[in-house]
Amino acid sequence: MPYYAGHHFYFTLPHTQRAETSLELPPTERRFQQADGSISAAEPGEPRYTLDEARIHDRFHCLTGVPDRPVKLLAPGLDRVITIDLQRPNSVAWYCVTTWTEAPESDFYCVEPWLGLPDAIHNGMGLRWLDPGKTEAAALRIHVGKPG
Repeated sequence: MPYYAGHHFYFTLPHTQRAETSLELPPTERRFQQADGSISAAEPGEPRYTLDEARIHDRFHCLTGVPDRPVKLLAPGLDRVITIDLQRPNSVAWYCVTTWTEAPESDFYCVEPWLGLPDAIHNGMGLRWLDPGKTEAAALRIHVGKPG
């Protein structure tokens, strides 16, 4: 059976704090879904972004190997650091981390680990195949803490 799945984490964040809030990622390539539904060519990913950057709105940060560090959302205005550890025992490999929000004035931001990209059934990007009678688990760990 072909499949791909993902988490849809919405983190409360006043939109006025996006410029001071940063996202740290393991090595990635950045992609997006084009108007015709296809996936863009890969662009080099950065290790750190601020959430007010247009280049990460509605973007897929495709992992380029085994993550060498967790995903971190650093929100000094909330006195919070959110860590998403994608390297969990017995988990299948995560394909990407998707970043988006609804509008410039939305008071939330999404940082979502996904197993595949939209329409993976046709483009193959992250598509997983599960044999009859088999199971797979996609695990991660989220930790919410204070800076330092």
